[in-house]
Amino acid sequence: MEVNSNNITFIIVTFKSERIINECLKTLPAESKKIIIENSENINLKNEIESKYDNIEVILSKNFGMGKSTNIGLNKCHTQFAFILNPDARFKKNTLDNLINSLKLLEDFAILSPLNSNLSYPNFKINKNYQ
Repeated sequence: MEVNSNNITFIIVTFKSERIINECLKTLPAESKKIIIENSENINLKNEIESKYDNIEVILSKNFGMGKSTNIGLNKCHTQFAFILNPDARFKKNTLDNLINSLKLLEDFAILSPLNSNLSYPNFKINKNYQ
């Protein structure tokens, strides 16, 4: 079970994210599949994105929220791995390589989540009793 850019689908839930989604998509590997669930039913955005990028599907949806929309994307995913991403996220040049190298240290996993080490933007609380 090895993750690579060909067997991962990026799932991005959006709602009126026209101003930020392109910056996110430009940082993802071109060969990876991408599924966007657009909760504003914006057909113009769907047409624009699907004509601009390869390996992408935009699913128009009512605003069901993050959870249900993510499940819609997961149900459409046909690769071995899915990466759930917010539309304001940006990959650095080595982000996916670092993730893949970290996964090689694990025997098995179901869900992974990156930790933000920037104390200005904490997304976790370190518990020294739990690793």
